[in-house]
Amino acid sequence: MGDGLPVRLHLSEYYGRAKEVWTLKLGSIDLNEGVMRVQPEGAKNVHRVRVIPLNPIARAAIERALELAHSRGSVEPQHYLFPFRLRGNGSWCVYDPNRHCTTCNGAWRKLVMAANLKGLRPYDLRHTAITDILQNPDVSEETAKAIAGHISDKILKTYSHIRISAKRTALDALFSARMPGGEKSR
Repeated sequence: MGDGLPVRLHLSEYYGRAKEVWTLKLGSIDLNEGVMRVQPEGAKNVHRVRVIPLNPIARAAIERALELAHSRGSVEPQHYLFPFRLRGNGSWCVYDPNRHCTTCNGAWRKLVMAANLKGLRPYDLRHTAITDILQNPDVSEETAKAIAGHISDKILKTYSHIRISAKRTALDALFSARMPGGEKSR
């Protein structure tokens, strides 16, 4: 498996669709500010062009990706973080830093088989991550939308099925407040 696959998987899981990650350019990453910028080239639509803060794990993944990118000839701001492999496999490869990686399907299949997770898709990781974000009652839906790049309430509902526990907590609190001994004055 390619050394860059775990990096791409982590970034795809928390930060975007595969194309959003593959089309990241070196100039789209600002480690001083701790952010990456999803550009129009990789965004599914205009609502997905966004700035995303990097948590410590994502920062470490980006730092590793930068090391790999530099070793593969990506050194200019307009070069891709995950350059296109022209030829080669294993210990030697030739890359074009002016074109982005287009797939990691072979490595993904090997990873899924080795982990005995038949049927797992990269998108499943993204879905799980967004569900986890929405599960946190301290994270607003607007913040989750800004991170995921979603704009549609219909799509948000797809991910926010887990918010039912937050709704239950709110209704339980209302019920408790109206119980004898817990009544509030009006």
